[in-house]
Amino acid sequence: MTRKTLIFIPTYNEVENAPKMVERLSASGLGAAFLFLDDNSPDGTGPLLEQLAAANSRLHVIHRSGRLGVGSAHLAGIDWAYEHGYDLVVTMDCDFTHSPEDIARMLTAADAGTHVVVASRYMQPDSLPGWNLMRRLLTNIGHLLTRTFLGMPYDATGAFRVYDLRRVPRAAFRQVRAKGYAFFFESLFILHCNRLTITEVPIRLPARTYGHSKMSFREALRSARQVIALGVASVTNPAQFLVGGREIQVNSTLVDPQGWDRYWELKVDLDAAAYEIIAWAYRTAIIRPRLERYIRKHFPRGSELIHAGCGSGQVDRTLQREMKLTALDICVPALRLYARNNPDSVRLIHGSILDIPLPDESVDGIYHLVLSNISRHLQSEES
Repeated sequence: MTRKTLIFIPTYNEVENAPKMVERLSASGLGAAFLFLDDNSPDGTGPLLEQLAAANSRLHVIHRSGRLGVGSAHLAGIDWAYEHGYDLVVTMDCDFTHSPEDIARMLTAADAGTHVVVASRYMQPDSLPGWNLMRRLLTNIGHLLTRTFLGMPYDATGAFRVYDLRRVPRAAFRQVRAKGYAFFFESLFILHCNRLTITEVPIRLPARTYGHSKMSFREALRSARQVIALGVASVTNPAQFLVGGREIQVNSTLVDPQGWDRYWELKVDLDAAAYEIIAWAYRTAIIRPRLERYIRKHFPRGSELIHAGCGSGQVDRTLQREMKLTALDICVPALRLYARNNPDSVRLIHGSILDIPLPDESVDGIYHLVLSNISRHLQSEES
């Protein structure tokens, strides 16, 4: 069966390289289509690509209003590939640090059944010929950080990849928040967390022949901070990186005046890392064991309970297997996290703790950690 392949290349000021790249790709015999995304390059790359597309039916061009980040460009290109029914998408740079001649080997690896193919600079001792000492040092520091904090042995910071869109869930890319260079390690980390298979293919990256690197030292520092923040988030709330989960019936009439949706969205913030670690330790070491003791003391195994204002549900990971838990929260992102943390819970309800949408006496108890109030029965009791 013939696979439908797209080669995606973002551009900014690549007026000299773009026609050479189109020529090399067209001569490669890969039978692929090409998608270039240009961020309104001041050197005229965008109009030139339109001229090339007029003479090449396999060439497509997307134009954006300005520099919106290389990560957002890759997300847009991958989304375009999904929308247009492509089976595989190859992502690469336009400055020839990524050789079009390597694509065939990467596609062969993809055809072997892996979800993602990553071109690796670390599999061969002579893979970085001509690189100066500082560039080698920064590259190896980046690799060390992603190995140490994210537990990934792959070349996680490179753009040269193949994604099998038939097998990689589209929702995985919607989990990615980074719009800049951090996209590369964050996207691979999310795929890694979801147990997708990642295969590396060795490549040689010569010193840049055409143009120069667009990654600033400030961007490199920002990326390093984001690696560490991702590592912290993977410990304190790993479920936020998982894809899928049960369907949640959203109540569109609910109003969330306190902005809990924003709080529970994917959070990767090094400035808040200390708080996240302390909060995670407090939930795990103090709240969770006390809650479990209290529930076991007052409710027999198999009782039907509601966790009102459930949040991410990290405290329920053991109780979900002992009780029949219903999670209730006004925040849909929190319910999604709860479902990933507690797959054995019985129900997920999008609702307010002030107006629980269940009949009286329909469950054995309800608990709410913030109010520190656990009651034996839902019905009100007169004193």
